[in-house]
Amino acid sequence: MGENKSPPFLYNFMFTLSNPIQLENPFKKARMIYDAYPEYPHERHELSIESMMRVIKIGALEGDIEPKFEPTIPLKFLKSIMSDEDILTGSIAVDLFFNLEREIKDIDIITTNQKKWGELIKISYPEEPDNYRGSTYRKHRRGIFNNSIDYKIDIFTYPCDWIVWSGIKIHNPISILDIKSKAYKNSSYKNNSDVQKHYYDIYRIYNRIK
Repeated sequence: MGENKSPPFLYNFMFTLSNPIQLENPFKKARMIYDAYPEYPHERHELSIESMMRVIKIGALEGDIEPKFEPTIPLKFLKSIMSDEDILTGSIAVDLFFNLEREIKDIDIITTNQKKWGELIKISYPEEPDNYRGSTYRKHRRGIFNNSIDYKIDIFTYPCDWIVWSGIKIHNPISILDIKSKAYKNSSYKNNSDVQKHYYDIYRIYNRIK
Protein backbone atom coordinates (compact mmCIF):
# COMPACT_ATOMS: atom_id res chain seq x y z
CA MET A 1 0.00 0.00 0.00
CA GLY A 2 2.93 2.32 0.60
CA GLU A 3 4.45 1.87 -2.87
CA ASN A 4 4.25 4.66 -5.43
CA LYS A 5 1.84 2.95 -7.78
CA SER A 6 -1.54 3.75 -9.23
CA PRO A 7 -3.22 1.22 -6.93
CA PRO A 8 -6.79 -0.02 -6.96
CA PHE A 9 -7.11 0.99 -3.31
CA LEU A 10 -9.95 3.35 -4.15
CA TYR A 11 -12.00 0.26 -5.04
CA ASN A 12 -11.64 -0.92 -1.46
CA PHE A 13 -13.26 2.03 0.23
CA MET A 14 -15.09 4.02 -2.44
CA PHE A 15 -18.43 3.01 -0.98
CA THR A 16 -17.48 3.02 2.71
CA LEU A 17 -17.37 6.77 3.04
CA SER A 18 -17.43 8.19 6.52
CA ASN A 19 -20.20 10.54 7.60
CA PRO A 20 -19.42 13.97 6.16
CA ILE A 21 -19.02 17.09 8.24
CA GLN A 22 -19.63 20.67 7.31
CA LEU A 23 -17.12 22.29 7.25
CA GLU A 24 -6.68 38.79 8.90
CA ASN A 25 -7.39 40.10 5.85
CA PRO A 26 -10.23 38.96 3.57
CA PHE A 27 -8.75 40.74 0.56
CA LYS A 28 -5.43 38.95 1.03
CA LYS A 29 -7.24 35.62 1.24
CA ALA A 30 -9.26 36.41 -1.88
CA ARG A 31 -6.04 37.29 -3.71
CA MET A 32 -4.55 33.94 -2.67
CA ILE A 33 -7.57 32.13 -4.12
CA TYR A 34 -7.31 33.99 -7.41
CA ASP A 35 -3.58 33.32 -7.64
CA ALA A 36 -4.08 29.63 -6.93
CA TYR A 37 -6.87 29.22 -9.50
CA PRO A 38 -6.19 31.77 -12.27
CA GLU A 39 -7.90 29.74 -14.98
CA TYR A 40 -11.36 29.64 -13.35
CA PRO A 41 -14.10 32.27 -13.18
CA HIS A 42 -14.56 33.72 -9.72
CA GLU A 43 -17.98 35.27 -9.96
CA ARG A 44 -20.19 32.50 -11.27
CA HIS A 45 -19.97 28.75 -10.89
CA GLU A 46 -21.34 27.03 -13.99
CA LEU A 47 -21.03 23.40 -12.85
CA SER A 48 -22.82 21.80 -9.93
CA ILE A 49 -20.47 20.38 -7.37
CA GLU A 50 -22.56 17.17 -7.20
CA SER A 51 -22.08 16.55 -10.94
CA MET A 52 -18.33 17.02 -10.64
CA MET A 53 -18.14 14.62 -7.69
CA ARG A 54 -19.93 11.92 -9.71
CA VAL A 55 -17.35 12.25 -12.48
CA ILE A 56 -14.47 12.12 -9.99
CA LYS A 57 -15.81 8.98 -8.29
CA ILE A 58 -16.31 7.21 -11.61
CA GLY A 59 -12.82 8.30 -12.68
CA ALA A 60 -11.35 6.91 -9.46
CA LEU A 61 -13.10 3.57 -9.94
CA GLU A 62 -11.98 3.34 -13.56
CA GLY A 63 -8.37 4.21 -12.78
CA ASP A 64 -8.40 7.58 -14.55
CA ILE A 65 -6.66 9.30 -11.63
CA GLU A 66 -2.90 8.90 -11.19
CA PRO A 67 -1.87 9.39 -7.55
CA LYS A 68 0.78 12.06 -7.01
CA PHE A 69 2.47 10.69 -3.88
CA GLU A 70 4.57 13.83 -3.46
CA PRO A 71 3.48 15.77 -0.37
CA THR A 72 3.45 19.55 -0.70
CA ILE A 73 4.65 19.59 2.90
CA PRO A 74 7.73 17.34 3.34
CA LEU A 75 6.95 13.77 4.37
CA LYS A 76 9.80 13.76 6.88
CA PHE A 77 8.22 16.69 8.71
CA LEU A 78 4.76 15.09 8.65
CA LYS A 79 6.21 11.91 10.18
CA SER A 80 7.97 13.94 12.86
CA ILE A 81 4.70 15.43 14.17
CA MET A 82 2.38 12.44 13.68
CA SER A 83 1.99 9.12 15.48
CA ASP A 84 -0.22 6.03 15.18
CA GLU A 85 -2.92 8.04 16.95
CA ASP A 86 -3.13 10.54 14.08
CA ILE A 87 -4.65 10.52 10.57
CA LEU A 88 -3.72 13.04 7.91
CA THR A 89 -6.83 14.66 6.42
CA GLY A 90 -7.90 17.82 4.60
CA SER A 91 -6.41 19.36 1.46
CA ILE A 92 -2.91 17.98 1.98
CA ALA A 93 -4.27 14.41 2.02
CA VAL A 94 -6.32 15.09 -1.13
CA ASP A 95 -3.27 16.64 -2.78
CA LEU A 96 -1.28 13.41 -2.32
CA PHE A 97 -3.70 11.52 -4.54
CA PHE A 98 -5.28 14.14 -6.79
CA ASN A 99 -2.60 16.85 -7.09
CA LEU A 100 -4.41 20.10 -6.31
CA GLU A 101 -1.60 22.10 -7.97
CA ARG A 102 -1.60 24.79 -5.31
CA GLU A 103 0.43 25.63 -2.24
CA ILE A 104 -0.90 24.10 0.95
CA LYS A 105 0.11 25.75 4.20
CA ASP A 106 -2.20 24.15 6.76
CA ILE A 107 -2.16 20.59 8.07
CA ASP A 108 -5.43 18.93 9.13
CA ILE A 109 -5.14 15.98 11.50
CA ILE A 110 -7.73 13.65 13.00
CA THR A 111 -6.48 12.34 16.34
CA THR A 112 -7.55 9.97 19.09
CA ASN A 113 -5.22 11.73 21.54
CA GLN A 114 -6.06 15.40 21.60
CA LYS A 115 -4.00 16.01 24.76
CA LYS A 116 -0.69 15.29 23.05
CA TRP A 117 -1.12 18.42 20.90
CA GLY A 118 -1.13 20.65 23.96
CA GLU A 119 -3.23 23.77 24.34
CA LEU A 120 -5.30 24.44 21.23
CA ILE A 121 -6.46 27.82 19.94
CA LYS A 122 -9.88 28.12 18.35
CA ILE A 123 -9.57 29.76 14.92
CA SER A 124 -12.56 31.61 13.49
CA TYR A 125 -14.13 29.87 10.47
CA PRO A 126 -17.08 31.09 8.38
CA GLU A 127 -18.88 28.01 9.68
CA GLU A 128 -16.95 25.99 12.22
CA PRO A 129 -16.49 22.38 11.10
CA ASP A 130 -17.99 19.67 13.26
CA ASN A 131 -15.52 18.02 15.63
CA TYR A 132 -12.96 20.80 15.21
CA ARG A 133 -11.06 20.99 18.51
CA GLY A 134 -8.70 23.84 17.81
CA SER A 135 -5.39 24.69 16.19
CA THR A 136 -1.72 24.70 17.11
CA TYR A 137 1.56 25.42 15.34
CA ARG A 138 4.66 23.36 14.64
CA LYS A 139 7.93 24.74 13.31
CA HIS A 140 9.62 23.08 10.34
CA ARG A 141 13.34 23.80 10.33
CA ARG A 142 14.51 23.50 6.73
CA GLY A 143 18.26 23.76 7.22
CA ILE A 144 20.93 26.37 7.78
CA PHE A 145 20.29 28.43 4.66
CA ASN A 146 16.48 28.33 4.62
CA ASN A 147 13.98 30.10 6.84
CA SER A 148 11.88 27.98 9.17
CA ILE A 149 8.16 27.62 8.48
CA ASP A 150 5.45 27.64 11.12
CA TYR A 151 2.67 25.33 9.95
CA LYS A 152 -0.82 25.73 11.39
CA ILE A 153 -2.28 22.39 12.40
CA ASP A 154 -6.04 22.01 12.77
CA ILE A 155 -7.04 19.19 15.11
CA PHE A 156 -10.23 17.15 14.67
CA THR A 157 -11.70 14.14 16.44
CA TYR A 158 -14.09 11.93 14.46
CA PRO A 159 -14.09 8.38 13.08
CA CYS A 160 -13.02 7.94 9.46
CA ASP A 161 -11.77 5.32 7.00
CA TRP A 162 -8.06 5.48 6.24
CA ILE A 163 -5.11 3.78 4.56
CA VAL A 164 -1.43 3.64 5.46
CA TRP A 165 1.12 5.15 3.09
CA SER A 166 4.83 5.57 3.80
CA GLY A 167 4.25 5.00 7.49
CA ILE A 168 1.43 7.52 8.02
CA LYS A 169 -2.32 7.10 8.12
CA ILE A 170 -4.24 9.03 5.46
CA HIS A 171 -7.97 9.74 5.42
CA ASN A 172 -9.78 8.31 2.39
CA PRO A 173 -9.43 11.13 -0.19
CA ILE A 174 -12.86 10.47 -1.69
CA SER A 175 -14.37 10.95 1.76
CA ILE A 176 -12.53 14.25 2.10
CA LEU A 177 -13.85 15.45 -1.27
CA ASP A 178 -17.36 14.52 -0.16
CA ILE A 179 -16.81 16.63 2.95
CA LYS A 180 -15.58 19.52 0.81
CA SER A 181 -18.56 19.14 -1.52
CA LYS A 182 -21.13 19.21 1.27
CA ALA A 183 -19.33 22.02 3.10
CA TYR A 184 -19.56 24.16 -0.04
CA LYS A 185 -23.13 23.15 -0.92
CA ASN A 186 -24.45 23.78 2.59
CA SER A 187 -22.51 26.98 3.25
CA SER A 188 -24.18 30.34 3.61
CA TYR A 189 -20.87 32.04 2.78
CA LYS A 190 -20.09 30.94 -0.79
CA ASN A 191 -18.19 34.16 -1.49
CA ASN A 192 -15.79 33.45 1.36
CA SER A 193 -12.35 32.38 0.12
CA ASP A 194 -12.13 29.46 2.57
CA VAL A 195 -15.44 28.12 1.26
CA GLN A 196 -14.57 28.77 -2.39
CA LYS A 197 -11.45 26.63 -2.07
CA HIS A 198 -13.68 23.56 -1.71
CA TYR A 199 -15.33 24.27 -5.05
CA TYR A 200 -12.14 25.05 -6.92
CA ASP A 201 -10.28 22.00 -5.58
CA ILE A 202 -13.05 19.75 -6.86
CA TYR A 203 -13.28 21.71 -10.12
CA ARG A 204 -9.56 21.28 -10.78
CA ILE A 205 -9.67 17.50 -10.27
CA TYR A 206 -12.83 17.21 -12.38
CA ASN A 207 -11.33 19.31 -15.16
CA ARG A 208 -8.41 16.90 -15.57
CA ILE A 209 -10.50 13.75 -15.93
CA LYS A 210 -13.78 14.85 -17.54
